[in-house]
Amino acid sequence: MTDQELDTLMRRVLLDSLKLDAESTASGELAFEPTPRYQRQMAAMVKDPLKWERRRARPLWKNVAQKAAVILLVFSLSLGSLMAVSPTVRAAVVRWVTEWYETHIIYRYSGEQITGEMPQYEISELPQGYTETIRDVYEAAVSVVYESPSGNMICLDYTYMQQGAANIFVPGDDEILNVTVNGIQGQFFLPHDPEDAKKLLAEAGYGDGLTLDLYISDTEVRQNMAVLLQAYWAQVGVTLNIHASEWGTFSEVAMSNNADVYGMSWTWYPDPYFFLNKLFSTDEWGGIGNGQHYSNAKVDELLQKALEATEQSDRADYYKQALALIVDDLPGLFYANENVIYGVDGRVHDFIQRADNTVKFVTPENNVWVTD
Repeated sequence: MTDQELDTLMRRVLLDSLKLDAESTASGELAFEPTPRYQRQMAAMVKDPLKWERRRARPLWKNVAQKAAVILLVFSLSLGSLMAVSPTVRAAVVRWVTEWYETHIIYRYSGEQITGEMPQYEISELPQGYTETIRDVYEAAVSVVYESPSGNMICLDYTYMQQGAANIFVPGDDEILNVTVNGIQGQFFLPHDPEDAKKLLAEAGYGDGLTLDLYISDTEVRQNMAVLLQAYWAQVGVTLNIHASEWGTFSEVAMSNNADVYGMSWTWYPDPYFFLNKLFSTDEWGGIGNGQHYSNAKVDELLQKALEATEQSDRADYYKQALALIVDDLPGLFYANENVIYGVDGRVHDFIQRADNTVKFVTPENNVWVTD
């Protein structure tokens, strides 16, 4: 008997069993009022009994399904906030070991037992319409479900740090990105869902696809990026024409706001002014930084306040507020941060690698010297 035939047989058996349960209930036994969670579990069992049984048979700490990317990031933020005020938790978290396998990833904990009540976390910034519908609290794990009116779900699962505890995550086709949240290294899982992207394009009026022109400088790094973007967007019905040219020609197109899309890198002095103000201030229209003509009056106000502030703490606060608004507006796709790596001979002293990638041998902060 094949797995498919066995699956079909088990469905029939389960349906017959449910039918008998219903008949016995109708015969005078106490009525059973199933919870929404129970109903979902029964529906999943009937739909795919083998998969349901395999998942049910796993220990609780392994019973982690594939989640949306937003869940992993939000949970990391919550955990990072906790670690900032709890040295005990910070010391324990670094004992998580990540094991990579062909089909799944295991996050395994090895360290001292953490005692006390299970903390209760929640996602504080949910997409519009989502509300918490389920919160299952166990001795060593919590599972929270948020649902939208249309039935879409966001699930948040987290596990208590106990000796031998582990979480299994099946990434599927997700893109896995390394991130740092509050100084803690982690992974960000970005779902790859071309069909959902097509639906969004159709809702925006581009159900038949669209064609865009991408302008870049003729460097190898930029051309590699363009080819990858062209292939990805083709999966959702977007045709991307690539126009590569030397810097002077490219910059004229980018600054004029005549490009559908343009790609470039940006580096300057390591101060927020040279990034946030130059890239997102309305005053920078016509410049190479804000060639897309991004404009937000509140962002302009905060950037100006940051420029005028004399206290670094005030500047930082203004820039953080502005950055939150910019991220929410999503004016561009910021896809990478370049890793700049230098090889320095052991005889070289007082060399400082700068964030803007410039090399300086004598400054008020350093004076490079060499020994024999």
